[in-house]
Amino acid sequence: MYISVSDRNGGKKDALPAANDSTVPPRAFRLSPVILWLGVVSMFTDVSSESVSAVLPLYITGFLGLSAIAFGILDGINQGASAIVRIAAGWAADRSGHPKRIALAGYGLSMVARIGFLFAGGFWALTAIVTGDRIGKGIRTAPRDALITVSAQPEYLARHFGVHRMLDNIGAASGPLLAFFILMLIPNGYGTLFVVSLAFAVIGVAALALLVPNLKTGNPAGPAPERRPGPVFVFRWSLLREPGLGRLLVASGLLCGAVVSAALRGHQRRVSRPCDPAGQAGGPLGKSESLRGGACGPPALLSPRCGAAWRIGPDPGLPGPTRSLLRRD
Repeated sequence: MYISVSDRNGGKKDALPAANDSTVPPRAFRLSPVILWLGVVSMFTDVSSESVSAVLPLYITGFLGLSAIAFGILDGINQGASAIVRIAAGWAADRSGHPKRIALAGYGLSMVARIGFLFAGGFWALTAIVTGDRIGKGIRTAPRDALITVSAQPEYLARHFGVHRMLDNIGAASGPLLAFFILMLIPNGYGTLFVVSLAFAVIGVAALALLVPNLKTGNPAGPAPERRPGPVFVFRWSLLREPGLGRLLVASGLLCGAVVSAALRGHQRRVSRPCDPAGQAGGPLGKSESLRGGACGPPALLSPRCGAAWRIGPDPGLPGPTRSLLRRD
């Protein structure tokens, strides 16, 4: 969700005077081909990324044999790495005036990361690959949105973004379906899945490079008008009295609280269901028994399969302190 004013005139009511003139008929909505192609690029890229993300927990813990701690670290990188470069990518796109070049670099970096999945077999290699993929996502987001804004009709800006998000979500929904279909036909066929994912990423990068024009942003007509010195934005509590803003903030806070609460409940259920020697899932344990690892033995992080545990401690067969945290019994 984006809360922004793209408007061209400081968000004032007279931003589009022609639209309020009854003598001038409103323009009909016309979808820009640039936005359509950007939506296709996002759709193919999301098929590529989501097909891998959907099976990444199973691949890490079930196929490579790494622990839940390893997956937690990778998932944290997956969620947070892109945020590091978003502002820098947006600044670079505005500074250069050619957002397509910055977006192409981001999509290209994610495509190269797909190649790495074909060869990675350890924790550190996967960490580097996931980090590169998410940094690529952070690089491409802001310049891509700048291209959409430049190509859209000002009075239909939200509708153009809606078309792009529709195609983007189609790709995000198709990726997991494609992944599980491949694994259903080819058990443990992660190599095949990574090749298919790479193919979709290549198609997305090719579509961006060949079909999306290199539009310029900024003020091509001349230098920017002089502005009065002072802060660009000053927060005032009176801004909360803007019509609808308070309700929007309250709704956003409630939704964020619900998501965090659901995630914590799911985590609590996962760690509180031990397994007995017969392999049957038991009920919740008390705090002391949960810390002991229950019927599975010494302190451990329980895996979804009964009888398997993720031990925290040294492993004679694996050198190094890091690998001792990531072994499974």
